[in-house]
This record gives sequence, structure tokens and C-alpha cells, in this order.
Amino acid sequence: MNEIKLLHGTLGGFAKYFYQIKDNLEIWSFDEKTGIGFFKKYTGHYAHVELKICKLDKEYRRNNVEYLINENQLPQQLRIEIEKTLNFFISYVEALKGEEVSLGFKITDATYHKVDTRRRDVIIGTIYALLNCFGKKIGGIQEDDVELIQKLKTESLKKK
Repeated sequence: MNEIKLLHGTLGGFAKYFYQIKDNLEIWSFDEKTGIGFFKKYTGHYAHVELKICKLDKEYRRNNVEYLINENQLPQQLRIEIEKTLNFFISYVEALKGEEVSLGFKITDATYHKVDTRRRDVIIGTIYALLNCFGKKIGGIQEDDVELIQKLKTESLKKK
């Protein structure tokens, strides 16, 4: 008898968020985009991601991500969540465009809380940043959020 297993840790449930920018993605000429994503729940869950997207040369034929932040600002286990989200986004764009695309991403800033941030928070923060690149704003950063981001960034940069 065949066994059916549920897939855990996939991003399928998040495709609906990208649908909100589908029209913008379909007409996107691959000009550089910049976005900020900030996710915070009343329970203390928190993630902040800032990124840039640009098209890579056709000869390169690979997608890449460059982190312009240090390991203390965002540890490797959370970077993996960003990369999974970016891969999913690339697949979504390829499905809409009907062709392979080569995109470069630069993570220009990111912060997290070492106790309260969960992997899912980073996924959502990354999705919000991608949506923001195409004019969709979800949530929004309040004055106290800016202070929190700065405080966590300052703490992370002090670490060795």
C-alpha cells in the first residue's frame, strides 16, 4: 500500500500573498526594486528584512542572494528561510512570465529577536519585503518599531 505523507515546511500556503502583486509582476520589466518587510505580532514574534532585486545577465543563468549584513544580524538558520522564500518567489515569477528568469537579491538590512523570532516570522518578513517592492504595503513600521529595529541592530553589531 502506498503511503501518503504531508509536506511540512513548504511555502505553498504563501502563494496567495504573491497573487496580490500578480499584475505588477506580469508587466515587470526587471528594473531594480527595493522593499522593506516588517512582521510583528502582539505575542512578540518579530522579523525585519530589507532587500533589493535586480535582473542578472542571461549568461549567468543562476539566481543568487548576497547578504550585506553580518552573521550576528541574521544567523544562518534564518537566512535559509529567506532563501527558501526567494526561491519560491522566483518560481512564481517564472510561472507568470512563462520563462526562466535570473534574479539577484541583496539583503541590505535585517534584524531578529534571538528569543522571540521564529523561522515563519522571517518568511513572512521576506514576503512583506517582496510585496513592498511592487507597491503593496502590509503592516507598516511605526515609530516604536523603528526604535526596536535600531536597538536589535545595535545589539547584534556589538557581538563578536
